[in-house]
Amino acid sequence: MSFHLRAEWHALCVTLQKNLEGAMEMRAGFLLQVCGMMVNNIAFLVGWIFFFKLFGSINHWSIPETIGLQGMVALVYGAGFTFASGTGALPEYVHQGTFDQFLLSPRNLYLRIVSSKLRVSAIGDCFFGLILLVVYVLQVSLSLGQITMLLLFLPPAILLFVNIALVTSLIAFFIPDSSVLSRNLFEVFFAPSMYPAGLYQNWVRAVFLYVIPSLAIGGVPIEAIRDQRISILFLIWGLSFAWFLLTLFLLQRAIRKYESGNLTGARVG
Repeated sequence: MSFHLRAEWHALCVTLQKNLEGAMEMRAGFLLQVCGMMVNNIAFLVGWIFFFKLFGSINHWSIPETIGLQGMVALVYGAGFTFASGTGALPEYVHQGTFDQFLLSPRNLYLRIVSSKLRVSAIGDCFFGLILLVVYVLQVSLSLGQITMLLLFLPPAILLFVNIALVTSLIAFFIPDSSVLSRNLFEVFFAPSMYPAGLYQNWVRAVFLYVIPSLAIGGVPIEAIRDQRISILFLIWGLSFAWFLLTLFLLQRAIRKYESGNLTGARVG
């Protein structure tokens, strides 16, 4: 069992290394994409800073919390799509019939799918997220315990993000040529995560935490760090693990709908 895990880990590292080396072959384009994404993120953050300057706080959310939120969401998004961008490419694999190569590989199907592609621009999100989180930590003078909480929130948030991205892509096994629909479903999950959690109250908050867990990757963790609510840390880890198991279950059900395809389009039925 341990040998199998080591082999999977080695294969995963080799795949990620090759993807990164391939992306960096065109260095000018690589740097342009990374810097371009950082500029885009800065523009979004500046908009929120002006908003709070004009209208004040919203349900205990102000500029510091928003900086922390944007930093965490950017880092989760960047890490998720830097190392697991294959989730978003799954509809393309299915439509073109190239998904066959995943089924024929002896490697773990889940790991092979998520690590099959690297999104260069997402590296810019990683850098931007790290910078903002450092600013957030210094601005609000987080204690050592709060910094530890922040670090412990990142792994489940990234895992949850990756699994949601994969789940929204599984529709490709049921509806041919569904790349656009898959992206739209993913945006239903991701878009609410970029806004201060104080905007969501009552049943809306419950929906975006438990049903569509957008708030779990940024807003709720920032609130928990601010209020030092360790119970929320266990909640996010539990949600992440539950979605991981759900993703594995749905993936196994979805591949039963797949029939070997070709470059003119896969057949699903």
